[in-house]
Amino acid sequence: MNPPSSKWRTLCYPAAAILTGLALAQTIATIQVYLSNRSLYHTLTAIHKAGYPTVPSQPTMGRLQELTTALCGGLFLTLSVGAGICLLSFSATWLWDRVCLRKTVFLGLMLLMWMGLSAGVNWRGFSPFTTLYFVVIPPVVFSGTLKWMPRGNRKQPRRNGLLHIIPIMVLGVLWAPQMKGDLFTNIRDHLLLSNPLGEKIANFYYRYTLYPAEVLKPLDRKLLKTCTLEAIPESPYKSELRKNLSAHDWIETENLEDVDLVLTFSGSELLLDDGSGTVLKTPKKDFLVHPAAHLKRFSSAADRHGFFRQFTFYSLLMGFPVTLYIFSYSLVFLILGRWIEPGIASMASACLCFSAGLLMLMPL
Repeated sequence: MNPPSSKWRTLCYPAAAILTGLALAQTIATIQVYLSNRSLYHTLTAIHKAGYPTVPSQPTMGRLQELTTALCGGLFLTLSVGAGICLLSFSATWLWDRVCLRKTVFLGLMLLMWMGLSAGVNWRGFSPFTTLYFVVIPPVVFSGTLKWMPRGNRKQPRRNGLLHIIPIMVLGVLWAPQMKGDLFTNIRDHLLLSNPLGEKIANFYYRYTLYPAEVLKPLDRKLLKTCTLEAIPESPYKSELRKNLSAHDWIETENLEDVDLVLTFSGSELLLDDGSGTVLKTPKKDFLVHPAAHLKRFSSAADRHGFFRQFTFYSLLMGFPVTLYIFSYSLVFLILGRWIEPGIASMASACLCFSAGLLMLMPL
């Protein structure tokens, strides 16, 4: 028999609410990665014309302009930052409804926290796509959660919620020691590469995560960095400047559209521009004395994604596993609920998902 509609809403609405947010995150991520890929393609083309090898190589560069590449690459951002935002939004909504009993003062505090996160991603300069994640997704998850969340007796759902939170908390405690080491490498070596399905997941990850990584990387972490000295007249200083930049892996190109660093003069100062404005000023002679230090300062000052990068990391570390647990639970419950009583199916689903989390931990 099919599980009753009310019981389905009580136990599976978190997955439905989070799924709406993930779908929106995937849309944003796909567009963001697609535009980033096009910019990377133009940069690699300029590097190739300058006579340097490119990564990815010339034969595979064409994939950067494909929508499929952006769609698959965007999946990384969806399952990391998207999952983190969706989970935070759902948790805040659940707490406001079940614990705070929809009191206005608590809603105001949550709105302040939401505004703080939105401001945090723009602390070093406005970033339209990263802002979209924090501004657009939470209201969608909030409204979806309230729409599908069952009403009725609030005390019983609160107890049910705690019963489902406990397995997640216990798994978190058991997995916590693994996070002190190289967790992702251990998962790859001992969990994914030990079976055919895991190998496919690992191959997919390495094939497509290069592209969304370009969205997040600071300049000093990028393998290929471009610069132009077109605005500087030919002189011994320009030759010395070119030599220093080349020694620190900055590739000079004639491409002015997607270049990472534009160098110009203003009197006795050297101006370092990231394409959107002057980021750093330094005396001409000082730059040649300590080029590495000035380039690192430029990279740090031009980095607008520090907060977003940290949020993405912790979302991948915590948000993705919890989201995976919620979807796994809902899927197992919908299957078991067709044959056994919903209450028993709920407990059995939680036990099976908890056991799966333990089994995944054992190889590590």
